Amino acid sequence: MKLTLARRLGHEVHVVDGVGAAVKSIRPWRQRKKRLIQGLSFEQLIERIPRDSDVIGISFMFTHAWPMVRELMLPVASEIVG
Repeated sequence: MKLTLARRLGHEVHVVDGVGAAVKSIRPWRQRKKRLIQGLSFEQLIERIPRDSDVIGISFMFTHAWPMVRELMLPVASEIVG
C-alpha cells in the first residue's frame, strides 16, 4: 500500500526482490558457513538500486537475518548514499 501511495503522489518507485530474482541461488554466508543466503548476491542487489535514489528501504522477514542485512546496508550506505 505504501508503494501505491508513493506512486499516486508522483514518486518513482523501484522494488528489488533479492530472493525472488534468484530463488535457486543458495550459498553459505561468508561470516557463518552453516548459515545460508538465498537470492541475489549483495553486489547484484546493489547494482539494481538506482544511483539517484532519494530514499532506500530494506526489509527482511526474520530477526535472525539482521547480521546479513547489516552487511548489505554498509556498502549501500557507502556506494549509493555516500
